[in-house]
Amino acid sequence: SRSNPDSIKTALRNVFKDLKHRSLVEPMEVEIQSTDGERKHILISSFPIKNGASTYIGSIMHDFTERKKAETALRQSEEQHRTLIESLDVSLCRWQPDTTLVFTNEKYRKLFGIKADAVGIKWLDLLPEETHAAIAEFYEELANNPRVVSYEHPVTLEDGSLRHYQWIDSPIFDDRGNLVEFQSVGVDITERKIAEERVQKNNEQLASVVSVEHSLATSLDRETIYETLKLGIQLAFSDVATIFISSFDSERGMIKAV
Repeated sequence: SRSNPDSIKTALRNVFKDLKHRSLVEPMEVEIQSTDGERKHILISSFPIKNGASTYIGSIMHDFTERKKAETALRQSEEQHRTLIESLDVSLCRWQPDTTLVFTNEKYRKLFGIKADAVGIKWLDLLPEETHAAIAEFYEELANNPRVVSYEHPVTLEDGSLRHYQWIDSPIFDDRGNLVEFQSVGVDITERKIAEERVQKNNEQLASVVSVEHSLATSLDRETIYETLKLGIQLAFSDVATIFISSFDSERGMIKAV
């Protein structure tokens, strides 16, 4: 497609105005319209040419429309990728083998109380200092033998509350197979941990009750029954302050304290 002469003239006229005040004009990006209505991106480099008493202006125009389209498509793709990452209910970061962060999403920054851009920060410095040596040793070995690893660890928030996270660290390689960085994805599993602890506690309580039933089945002595019940209840329900045990007289239809 051919360019609209009027569009080019308008662009060059602006260049000429600048050359009246300066001997050199920085390359200028302009958008023009071709005769078929297509928008074109043109890079104009202009310079003065002196011939005796006369001065002319030389201009070189380069059509970089396709490059501009590629840049726009890349920018849109990056924005879509960023939007997708921020919509996920995970904490995500990418980091170099020395733990220097190169990318973090908002949930990750919020989790560790990072107010500004986290790029350049070492995530190792976000953890308690007494854990640095062991963690550094582990990730040095991981960098030498890259692989996917999964683990759980608690995170203390700014308000002092404790959350449990499961992390998956995955290595990222370049085209030649060299390790470039790691990506970490953290999922909040606090509610799952609480549920697991409740199930474990219930199982322990059930085991205590079974133990009490077994002891009662082997003894009819009142004191033995009372002490066994008392011990079993205390083991199963540690927060119980008062224990009241009664018996039911089926012949009289009465309940009385043991």
